[in-house]
Amino acid sequence: MQEAIESALRAILAVTAGLSAHPASTDPGPCIAAVELADAMLCTAPAGEAVVLAGPSGTDTVFLTREEGFESLSPVVSRGRTAAFTAHGREGDAVVVLRDGGLSVERMGPWTSAGSPSIDRSGRVWFCADGWLRTDGVPVAPVTGTPAALVSPSGDEVLLIEYREQARLMDAVSFETRPAGLPEEVIDVQWAGEDALLSWTPDGTIWVTEDGSSRILTRGEDPSWSDEAFGAYFVRTEDDGHMVTSSSIWFTTLEGPEYRLYTPEGSIPVNPSATRTGAAAVDASTGEVIRLILYR
Repeated sequence: MQEAIESALRAILAVTAGLSAHPASTDPGPCIAAVELADAMLCTAPAGEAVVLAGPSGTDTVFLTREEGFESLSPVVSRGRTAAFTAHGREGDAVVVLRDGGLSVERMGPWTSAGSPSIDRSGRVWFCADGWLRTDGVPVAPVTGTPAALVSPSGDEVLLIEYREQARLMDAVSFETRPAGLPEEVIDVQWAGEDALLSWTPDGTIWVTEDGSSRILTRGEDPSWSDEAFGAYFVRTEDDGHMVTSSSIWFTTLEGPEYRLYTPEGSIPVNPSATRTGAAAVDASTGEVIRLILYR
């Protein structure tokens, strides 16, 4: 793994200047997460060492690495032909935005502190940095702290979440806020369509929150909402009390039913992310990306 990363780094010595795309190793090594970006996949290497664009031509591009002084990366988010993530480092934070399927790369910042970004349907990137909610870097409303900014697909509302019990929904026009009503101890909140929020808790329960009240959707972990299928992909695992013995990817709508997706025998799929035709997951045993197709 380390050799693959070092090989990629040697090929992109000019990344810091403008953060434009640079060809790198054709084998980025194992990854821990992957999301679809147009016709390519964005893969995150372990411990945030690199973000790699694996394009349809088979070439790979590393956009940000530890050699640039960044110590960790937020999860990569994508919508259509736009993707974004926040890089945290010793000299400050930066929000990195990839547009046009990865052909255009922009770094916003540096900021003293920046939260995780999100993207609305029009491709605008929303995030909080240095006391402001920002759209494509432009300040639009003051905020307290540095919450993650989760914008609804239309861009009409933004969920500001730094501490779960203080999560609030902000109207993107009036900037008035109200409590989100999330369950206690929720993890990884996201929009499920325009009017609902999807989350999960450490006990392996997936929740739906609508109009300030929450209900249990199903048993599982790590859901990923799909606008195309209007449902969520999620993980179910089995263990022997000491370690995970099996893992599978499932799909459900907000009202059911549930479908189990086929995965290669012996694989341990984790971290699913919705794609246009199904989902992408990472095989925890190999670090390879698995593409899953939804049949209903």
